Amino acid sequence: VVLGFVAGIWANKKVQESTKPSTTELVMFISFPGEIFLRMLQLLVLPLVVSSVIVSLAILDKKSAAKLGKRFACYSLVTTLLAVTTGVILASLIINPKENELQENKNGDKSLNAVHSVLDMI
Repeated sequence: VVLGFVAGIWANKKVQESTKPSTTELVMFISFPGEIFLRMLQLLVLPLVVSSVIVSLAILDKKSAAKLGKRFACYSLVTTLLAVTTGVILASLIINPKENELQENKNGDKSLNAVHSVLDMI
């Protein structure tokens, strides 16, 4: 974790020092492994939480299990809605819509780079 932190600081410094016009592509390539890592962590956390709740409910009696199950469902719903709302609000405030436009070719045609398409599929 510490090594990744130091590598991130180093990469940030190198990207900031870069005077090339393709800094946004460099940031995209550097951030891609981090995005994959965070998605893998998210895929790991949810099954662990759900399985631990199921095991806990199996130990309890029927009345307590129903009560705890309802609380868990409500808690999950509320936290998911809060996360989605916060994400949408922050994304609409931070992301400039013009940044997401397609790149223009020399002919003036708009098209996607093949690398961008492959990374978006993953």
